[in-house]
Amino acid sequence: MNKKGFTLIELMVVIAILAVVSASTIVIFDNTDKNTADSELRATYTGIQRDAILFMDLTDSWREQLNSNGYIYVKLNELENQNFVEAGITDPTNYDEIPRDYVIKIYIDEKVMDGVNKSRLDSCVLDLSNEYSPKCIANSEGYHCNCCNYPENNKNPQC
Repeated sequence: MNKKGFTLIELMVVIAILAVVSASTIVIFDNTDKNTADSELRATYTGIQRDAILFMDLTDSWREQLNSNGYIYVKLNELENQNFVEAGITDPTNYDEIPRDYVIKIYIDEKVMDGVNKSRLDSCVLDLSNEYSPKCIANSEGYHCNCCNYPENNKNPQC
């Protein structure tokens, strides 16, 4: 017998294969978008901290306070007012505006490396809006853990 087309079963198998392939592709691209947004969020937080250190470096009064206390706090809105960061920075994971009352803590970190005590400048972003429960937003690498000895929050990707 000479066959001139596909049977119904063959068509249904092809449609099922296409459905599985398209569903797996959607899952892969969805994870890629989330990972990209998480990377952008970490880059945003590290950029804010670099700008805060630059601001502190260019402002002599901050440097004196850092040397006497071992740390300083710089408010995000102060960085915006001085044009060190752009106004209305948004969180790429949910497109909410990053709160202007976040604080960047710049501090001198003492570590022992190779038997020698070394000091380095480090920073982190904190939410100090609740004085009884300050929260770590991002460490110097943009993650929300190991941040100035403050508790973690759920607004930033896991380490």
